This record gives sequence, C-alpha cells and structure tokens, in this order.
Amino acid sequence: MLQADHECSMEEWFDGRVELAERSTHSPLLLHQRDMILQHVPKKEGARYLDLGCGTGFLALGLLNELPDCQVVGFDISALNLGVAKRKTRTKACRGFVPLRGTALMLPFDDSAFLSVFCRAVLIYLFDIPRALKEIQKVLAKGGVFVACEPVFRYPIPKAMCAKIRRHFRVWDNAYRMSRKGMIDWLAKASFSKVEVYEEMECPQFVQDLRDVDRFLHYSPWGTGIWEAGMASGISERDLEDLRKSLYAKALRGKLSFKPLNLYITAVK
Repeated sequence: MLQADHECSMEEWFDGRVELAERSTHSPLLLHQRDMILQHVPKKEGARYLDLGCGTGFLALGLLNELPDCQVVGFDISALNLGVAKRKTRTKACRGFVPLRGTALMLPFDDSAFLSVFCRAVLIYLFDIPRALKEIQKVLAKGGVFVACEPVFRYPIPKAMCAKIRRHFRVWDNAYRMSRKGMIDWLAKASFSKVEVYEEMECPQFVQDLRDVDRFLHYSPWGTGIWEAGMASGISERDLEDLRKSLYAKALRGKLSFKPLNLYITAVK
C-alpha cells in the first residue's frame, strides 16, 4: 500500500467514526490517558502547542481549560473530526484553538514553532512513524517536549503468518515495531534527548462472541484486516480458514484474550 492510499483509507476510517470517538472521550481510560499526557506538557501562557491528530479536540480542550491564553493548533487528517473540534471549542469559548487539516508526515509549520507537541493513539496509524517523529522534532522549539500515549497491537496469529503480512504491509510492520525499545530507537534517530518511555498494561480482554472473532479477522486499525492482508501477502485461504477455526475454538473455551498495552512517551528537543 502506498502512502497516499493509506492516508485516504485513514481519512475515511476516522470520518466514519466521529460519533464513536466523541463517546469514547468520556471513558475512564481516556480521561486517565489525557491527564497523564497533559501533566508532562510544559505550561506557559501565550505559548503555541500542537495537538497532533487532535480528533474531536479532547486533548486540546483539556489544555485550554488550564491555559486559556495559549494557542493550540488542532491538526488532523479528518475534516469531520476537525469540524466537531471547532464547534466544541467555540461553544466553550476557547479562543486559542486553531483547526488545520493535513498529514503528520509533512507538517506545514515553521521550524521551532511549538513549545510542545502532544498526541494520543496517532503514531500507530501512520504510514511512516520515523518520518513523523523527525517532522515533530523539526517543529518543536529548542527544549520543547513531545508527549504521547500510544497503544501496542499484538494479534494472536502464528508468527510465520504475521511475518509474511509485515513484509507485505509497511503499516503492519510499523505497528509491530511499536514497543518500548523500538520507540526509544526511533526517537534517538530523530535527534530527541531525555527520552522516557514506559509501559502500562490494561486488564486482559477476553473474546467469546464468535462475531467478534470475525470482526477481528476482517478489521485492523489500518483499514486492512488479517484476512485481506493475509491473502495479499500470499497466505492461502485454507490457512486463513484454519486460523479462523482455531480462534473460534479458543473463544468458545474462554481462552482467546488480548492484553492491551500502552506506551507513555516524553522526549525533549
């Protein structure tokens, strides 16, 4: 998949999930993540901040409530999400919110433009994470701080099958390289200093509904599910059907589970 195709797919994906994104911002988990991110963002009235992949403005609103005289650029690939964010910030009289549409792989800002860049669950969806980190480093002021919370995806599929898909789909490979060590390496290569990355495990989630197994096979955060990605990578339909049966069996025995993991990241330019 090419970068342009991937970004079109992501735009459609997020445009279609505006309501879900807005509902999820009230969950205890996301409120916790917001607080964890914002506590590491340096606070200065009148400063400029970049909310990368701002969605419906969840993080931007949190910061503007603390610093009403700062400016937060809400940057997102989804025009529909930006529209919601703009309406919410207007309603709450957050004059410092500036919505802007674009791609994280080519940030349209001057060098050293922001005191801090922050995001939640954004890097994981990108076509080229190392390139995005270099763009973030470029637009940060000297001594500026990048703060993020990113999920780690690991699917219960055979290693050989996963390796084939990763060779064929760059975004899958990026996602599987998303780890504490991988993130530290990426940030170092992007010339960040004082890098800190720590892991936080959520409660395991058990899958017992077979419809959820089918959704798992035909869905991924990057728009290409395991079944489609496997077929495109040369994995036979028979092997994929065997995987489905194996996952069904585990689910029925209550043995199919995911262990969600989040990375909390801070890095200084």
